[in-house]
Amino acid sequence: MPMTCKFDCGRLVDVGFFEADSCREIRTDNVYNIILMSKGSLTLRINGNRVKGDAPCIWVLKENLDVEYISSQKLSAQSIHFDVAFLYRSVTFEKINSRKYKKSIQRGLNLVPLNAFYDYPDTFSYVLPLSEAECVHANSFLANFYCAVHNQSYERWSCQARTNLNGLLELIHQVYLGFINPNKQSFDIKNTQAWVQAILKKIHLNYSNASAPLSLVPLAKEIGINKDTVSKKFNEIVGCSVGDYILDYRIMCACRSLGNTKIKVKDIASACGFASESYFNRQFQNRKDMSPEQYRKSAPKLRQAEFSSDDE
Repeated sequence: MPMTCKFDCGRLVDVGFFEADSCREIRTDNVYNIILMSKGSLTLRINGNRVKGDAPCIWVLKENLDVEYISSQKLSAQSIHFDVAFLYRSVTFEKINSRKYKKSIQRGLNLVPLNAFYDYPDTFSYVLPLSEAECVHANSFLANFYCAVHNQSYERWSCQARTNLNGLLELIHQVYLGFINPNKQSFDIKNTQAWVQAILKKIHLNYSNASAPLSLVPLAKEIGINKDTVSKKFNEIVGCSVGDYILDYRIMCACRSLGNTKIKVKDIASACGFASESYFNRQFQNRKDMSPEQYRKSAPKLRQAEFSSDDE
């Protein structure tokens, strides 16, 4: 069932979804589109160029593209669309396309990554192939997003929707980085870079699951390499231990939901893979030198100061 609505974030912005999208009419005016394909194939003409996607894959379409449906076969797809102001009221497409958004991240502002929408290297043409596991995770984020947008009688529906959109955009970002990586390689136990990347991918896919075996010993066992070797080589390549990377990644993802939602801290902690709120609070304080609530209060002020400034 299609649904679109206007969300008031100081100004009205578009946000909505299609649970079963034929992709025959894709509206891109002033909205981003994300299309998850679990079955079949789809061919579109985008700004005059013919582009084909084969499932499982995800389409990432920036605003104001000229999109024309050409054909599809046995297509099973779902989609969401949103104005970037749904993420942050101080952000506009103009600020993203001027690279101010990217520069703000480079200066240390923890914003949801949107590179796949505005950085188009030669190797990327709107479609990202997914593994089955990535497709399952994307589907989960989308399903939760749909439920939130459907249930607008709940006063914090938009926060629930943004939390899941944050997770989906992070998943897309990691897939995008892997896709455009000129040195990407198939898993090879003799290739240290390849199996470290395999470990990172497992962390990025499973960080939200507190019950997942996400630590040095089970990760080393899963790829069939001695844990001491994994510990040493991971530290050499990534610059920190496996345990520290997992904690830092979970806290980074938690910061994004703290920064653009009013979801309870304990729920954000759980969604980012922490078994308890108290453990999350301790680790957050140790790494950020402030509490999650203090971070939550400071984030909007930092964004407003960053994006209201003309200083590039």
